Amino acid sequence: MLSPASLPWLLLVAVPVIVVMGIWTAITMWTLVFPKDEPRDSEPMPVGLAEIMERHKRQSVRPAHPHRQRVEAEGEPSSRSPLQEELWLRRN
Repeated sequence: MLSPASLPWLLLVAVPVIVVMGIWTAITMWTLVFPKDEPRDSEPMPVGLAEIMERHKRQSVRPAHPHRQRVEAEGEPSSRSPLQEELWLRRN
């Protein structure tokens, strides 16, 4: 299992790392359970999916590529394989 040579490494490296990770986990959990008060001068950040979706709907969205044009698939739908047809449907 553990050789006597690995014991100093375990005491000097692994134990402090585990302690620091435990402290970090405790602080993270504390901040999630008891969040700080939000600043009064700014809009609160949404944290739930419903809040994020509502905020996204309110913002004006400009297209990422305004000059992009749609390209039609090559060939008739019957000439494509089912895999190509499924890929085309997923992309568009």
